[in-house]
Amino acid sequence: MKKNTFFPEKGLKIDHFITSKVFNPTRTSELIVKSLNRNKNKLSKAKKILDLGCGSGVIGITIKKKILKNSEVFFSDFSKNAIKITKKNLILNKLNCEVKKSNLMNAWKKTKFDLIINDVSGISSFFLKKKMWYNNFIPCDTSLDGTKLTIRFFENFRKQKSLVILPLISLSKVSKVKKYLIKRKIKFKTLLKEQWPLPNKLVNKYLKSLIILKKKKLINYKKKFGMYIAYTEILLVKL
Repeated sequence: MKKNTFFPEKGLKIDHFITSKVFNPTRTSELIVKSLNRNKNKLSKAKKILDLGCGSGVIGITIKKKILKNSEVFFSDFSKNAIKITKKNLILNKLNCEVKKSNLMNAWKKTKFDLIINDVSGISSFFLKKKMWYNNFIPCDTSLDGTKLTIRFFENFRKQKSLVILPLISLSKVSKVKKYLIKRKIKFKTLLKEQWPLPNKLVNKYLKSLIILKKKKLINYKKKFGMYIAYTEILLVKL
């Protein structure tokens, strides 16, 4: 375990502990926080917030300390290691919040939230098996198109009647999630979208597999200036 600093943009700086046994903040984490910060006036009525798939807890901690300070923030993750590190990070940041081990929303069935940050894994299981961004300590089962957990969340818990912040990453079948939402008349809009290059070590080692996955329309990326470019899109969904 070591100490790190989460600093997605000016005015948002959070010290926290990280460990190899827990999924640590990425560019997607930063984009989620940026989208919340830039839309905080619209979200000011959200008094009960859940950081779902909290990992180290840094997103929820940033919300509570810097963005929606009057809100009550809750944390959950399926990983017991994530629960432990989140509790340590809450103590580090002098916060007292409820933390539960939960498979998606199962531990929260009797609790209604105004806003859910659904940061549960949403990329193709191909990348999980190759241990890109993940390892054996981080439990996850996303399916080859990366949509399994996202769709299960909406299928089982859309009666929450809350707002959901949902990151969609093009290393999954983004169109499938959007079609699901449209078919069920669930409203959503894009808050933020950013392109980013795939890591060289991923491209160099698995380019043939990436090409096959794209041809099957399970993931999406484009080649530009000699780089392979993916994207992350942050949605605001209204259940």
